[in-house]
Amino acid sequence: MKEYLKRKENLLLLAKAVCYPTEENKRKLDHGFKQFFFKMRFIKYISNLIYYHSIDLDKRYKNFYQRHSLILDKPIQMDDNKVTFLDVYHSYKPNVSEWIVNEGDDIFHYVENPKLYQALKTLSNKQLKILELFYVRGLNNKAIAEFFGESPQNISKIHHKALNRLKNQLDKG
Repeated sequence: MKEYLKRKENLLLLAKAVCYPTEENKRKLDHGFKQFFFKMRFIKYISNLIYYHSIDLDKRYKNFYQRHSLILDKPIQMDDNKVTFLDVYHSYKPNVSEWIVNEGDDIFHYVENPKLYQALKTLSNKQLKILELFYVRGLNNKAIAEFFGESPQNISKIHHKALNRLKNQLDKG
């Protein structure tokens, strides 16, 4: 009620309704108060809705992260050792060269087209090895670059040159 009467026009409506108690003045005061009261209830409703929704959302996030916590962030052992699975994963680097040497198949085993087979024979050993590592073994430029001890940009350049050479050979034949 105090908030309603703080506004000058509402105070004037009350004064008119008390000093001149006509039906019109009472109706104006009643209508003004009803509008004010509706606005206050609506603001309170929206405020509570936001407040309780934020609490509910926070509870849902907490439950979700408790149920679906990242296993990689948990310590491997329960003692004072703070090593996580993620630390072990980042420290592990497979020896690509041993894996490549141990595999016996080369790119020629996967080619059925005789024209492509002949075109591949025109490539250098390094180009063949890069194509094999890229298409047969599924390695990316970075891993192939580590194997050759070169930059990934250089591997990409050799790769594209080999593909262009193959294209030119196939266009000729």
